[in-house]
Amino acid sequence: MSRGKQQVETHLPWYSHLSIGTQLLLSVNGICFLLLVTFLSIDYGREVRRLINTRHQELHHEAYLIANAVQRIELVNQEVTQEVNQEVNQEVSQKRLQSYINDICVHAHKMNAPGHVILVQTKNSLLHSHILQELPEEYLQKVKQADSDLHQKKLSLQEKMVVGKVIDADLTVYVVEDADDLRGYAAQQAISQLWHAMLIAITAAIILNTVLVRLFIQPVHRTIEQIEQIGNNQFGIHVEATTNRELRNLTQAVNVMSDSLAEARSRRRAQMKKASSIQQCLLPNSPEIPGMNIAVIYDPAELVSGDFYDIITLSDGSTVVCMLDVSGHGIPAALAAAMLKSLIAVAAEQLTSLQDIVCFVNRHFSQAIETGMFATAAFLKLSPSSNSLEYINAGHPPLLILRENETKEIEIPGFPLGISPDFSWESEEILFDPQDRLLLYTDGVIESFDQAGNLFGIKRLLQSINRNRENSIQSKLSHLRDCVISFRGGKPAKDDLTAILIESHSVS
Repeated sequence: MSRGKQQVETHLPWYSHLSIGTQLLLSVNGICFLLLVTFLSIDYGREVRRLINTRHQELHHEAYLIANAVQRIELVNQEVTQEVNQEVNQEVSQKRLQSYINDICVHAHKMNAPGHVILVQTKNSLLHSHILQELPEEYLQKVKQADSDLHQKKLSLQEKMVVGKVIDADLTVYVVEDADDLRGYAAQQAISQLWHAMLIAITAAIILNTVLVRLFIQPVHRTIEQIEQIGNNQFGIHVEATTNRELRNLTQAVNVMSDSLAEARSRRRAQMKKASSIQQCLLPNSPEIPGMNIAVIYDPAELVSGDFYDIITLSDGSTVVCMLDVSGHGIPAALAAAMLKSLIAVAAEQLTSLQDIVCFVNRHFSQAIETGMFATAAFLKLSPSSNSLEYINAGHPPLLILRENETKEIEIPGFPLGISPDFSWESEEILFDPQDRLLLYTDGVIESFDQAGNLFGIKRLLQSINRNRENSIQSKLSHLRDCVISFRGGKPAKDDLTAILIESHSVS
């Protein structure tokens, strides 16, 4: 993964790594869940307020009834105890009222209202339920505050008590109930509704998710799979139409793109085949060297190649064999090779010195190509009247001289062509025995790799060439090519494969 791509991915939100189907399902279901929770929360609040208001009215009615009952009890007490003094009358009245209040609270407790409290305030006393845990005066102040808030419409969900009140002359009756009981009841109702709503929501979610999967997610996955096939150069395939307009428009656009890419690839292949034919025409048709046999293998990794070789006769009768390997592959390398072909042809018409020819080619090649491009090259100059040859190496793999019992590598340091127009090269004279064979090759031969990443190398090259010395030189090169292809184990070639093998007529 490239560094730029890593930086982009580190700034992506966490959910970007989820599939579009998962994002869509989470979004829809999440929204539905939030709406459900919001609705239940609102409904719970409304239910609590409704219960408090209803209970307030009920407690107000209860306070009214208690007030009437208290007045009757006091009236009866006054009639029964007319002959008793006032203090005894008041004491008896309070006892009867207290007993009455306690009886009501006991009854309320049995009716699941354990927080039921009654306060009866008369001119001279304050009576209350026996269950009251606080001081009556303090509790009365809280009750009055709660009653005031209720009448001022300050009712909230946090109310601690619900108050019903009746005032009649010197008599005030408060009936109080704990609001927590009402909230608990409302919570039970809300939980019950939540379970029913969740069952409905789960059923709806299953139906909705099924619809989303069938109408959107599955078509998107099919579209992605087919787009990936197009991305793998399977141009011309069509994405299936889907059941909604947006995805159908997308698939139509992808299909148009696929057809356009297939058409462009077909045109490019036709053009590349023409370019390959033209490049083949630039190579020697039937290479010949006076007094020598020559064999060639030339296998481009693509339709066009950056490898190039030529055999040219100079005006002095000598023959120049050259092999060049332009950096890179494909069309740019092929165009550079064609340029070198032309420069070598021009130089050979004007010059006879191998050094001058190489310097001429390098000078013009360096000036014409873009920075960073170069070509390795090997030049041999053979004279029919001499048993020696002249050799210049410009960064190319070394010349191999194959002899009866040994192989000699001729390594001469030299820069590749195209690095600088001012470079020059020294030539080396090599004695050439009639039994010797000369092998020129590009790095595509020795730098081939097998499935395990092992290099073909010079050693395997020599084993392939020297396996049967009696074979013809063309058979030897064909065997070398087969060995390289077999060594790759089915992997496509990453570099062009070129080799020239030269021997004297006397050897054959």
